[in-house]
Amino acid sequence: MSQPKAVMAGEQIGSGKAVLQGRVKSWYKARYLMRLFWLAVLLGFGTLCLRAWHQTWLSEAYLPDLQQAARQRPYDGSLMALLGARLAQARQYDAAARYLEQAVSAGEDNPYLWLTWAATEAARDDRNLAWAVLMAGMQHPQDAPLLQSAIQRCRALPPDTPSLTLAATISPVGPHSLVARYTQGSFLNLFADWYGHCFPERSGYATRRAWALRQLSNPAVQRLWGEALLKDGRYAEAVAVLQKAYRLAPNSLRIHRDLADALFHEGEVGKAGLEYEACLKEHPNDLASLLGLGQVALDKHILQMAVDIFQKAVTLAPKNPDAWIGLGRAYFNQQLDLGRSLQAYQQAVKLAPNRTDFYPHYADTLRATYHYREAEQVLRRRLWDAPYEARTYFLLAITLQEYNVTPARLQEAEGDLRVALSMEPQNSAILSALGRLLQQEGKPEQAIPFLESALKRDVHDVAATIALARACQEAGRIREAQAAERSATDLTRYLAQVKALQDAIQQHPEESILYRRLADLYLSGGEPDKAQNYLEAAELLERNQAKALRGLQALQHATFNTQPLNRR
Repeated sequence: MSQPKAVMAGEQIGSGKAVLQGRVKSWYKARYLMRLFWLAVLLGFGTLCLRAWHQTWLSEAYLPDLQQAARQRPYDGSLMALLGARLAQARQYDAAARYLEQAVSAGEDNPYLWLTWAATEAARDDRNLAWAVLMAGMQHPQDAPLLQSAIQRCRALPPDTPSLTLAATISPVGPHSLVARYTQGSFLNLFADWYGHCFPERSGYATRRAWALRQLSNPAVQRLWGEALLKDGRYAEAVAVLQKAYRLAPNSLRIHRDLADALFHEGEVGKAGLEYEACLKEHPNDLASLLGLGQVALDKHILQMAVDIFQKAVTLAPKNPDAWIGLGRAYFNQQLDLGRSLQAYQQAVKLAPNRTDFYPHYADTLRATYHYREAEQVLRRRLWDAPYEARTYFLLAITLQEYNVTPARLQEAEGDLRVALSMEPQNSAILSALGRLLQQEGKPEQAIPFLESALKRDVHDVAATIALARACQEAGRIREAQAAERSATDLTRYLAQVKALQDAIQQHPEESILYRRLADLYLSGGEPDKAQNYLEAAELLERNQAKALRGLQALQHATFNTQPLNRR
């Protein structure tokens, strides 16, 4: 009896151990499952936060931030759509159209996207493509009603409707609805607002916009919003906001200088010069105002003044790359000491090795000093950072025709010019360069349309006129060739007179009468924009009642120029 009892006891003990082991296993399994559950929760919450932050970041990012992100994430459809819309707000229609097309390719689909894309193509004066975009959008049933309304509005317009009017008809609210769709943000908007209050100068775009709407009478807030618009390239809006802020705080140097910057970028260069000068009179050591005034002098072709200003700027701030870049441009435009222009740009490269925005200007100096290989390298480097910059493609094409010329490089140059033209189809310089290259390659029939288009936009392009005469001669169009030859003769005479006055201005930059003579010559030659530019330069020199001296002396005093002027 004892043996069976022992066996039974052993069985009970074994059974108890099995039960215990089973419970332990169940507990470990439950614990493992619980850990998996919480890990899944954390991953889900993390993914939710990442998505939320992406949405908030889109609403807070400035245009340069979006452009940089687009280079890193070219398949992010929402990023491409927002970037295209913000570029359209900045009236950069060529770039806007490319990014909106990328957004569609990445899978984005909403009626505001199609409308904005079609409107940007219309603003670029590519009406056929604008119509094709609307038709493509009509294939999506959810988008069709709004697109059909746009098509009906367009059909009511006359054939000669201006391109910008057509764009506004396609999308009456502009790109703002598309921007609003992608800038709603998320629950993390509260964090962005809190961070902005802690660090106002680092606050984001949406935060500043919300502040500006709530605090209309706060000059500091309006200044922040004006600077946001400046960063986004919306210069006309920035001018209006900053003018209001300046009225609220007329003694603020920061607001005054920002207003001058906005006026300059909006094309009100003469007014910007006056504002920069006023800033310098009160704050003669303000580097930003000095650099701004230097840009005005460059724009107005007061080149010796530009050289003086930027020389003072590099003296005040020898480690500021913008000062050296300005000095390089001033020396290059003056065409009297290209070696100093090259040195200035080289110094800027040392100070800002990762910056390439000035490389097209740097390449101009490299080409002018016969450093063609370096110019090509600089331009290719720029295209890596800015693959949608038409001017860089144009300059690279010109460089390929100047250095180590081979049939393959000429073919590449032609391709680069065609790419540049696809980005800026109305650019007369690109049309002219492509037409001249085709004529040189023995393709007169292909060259003639490009040369004629270039001359419709710039009747004073003597190189295009000569190339057109040759192309017509080669194509057997003798009458057109003879007419082009006569035009080339007249243009050569006119441009020689322009060059003579420009040389006189370089020798006597204080003589405002020379600027007025050149303005009159430009008017007689049918170039009112250039005439206005030189008239404003003359007025800059003649300001107040002291003709031909007092304005320049005031500017020189503001920029510490000690060289005396001749009184006449």
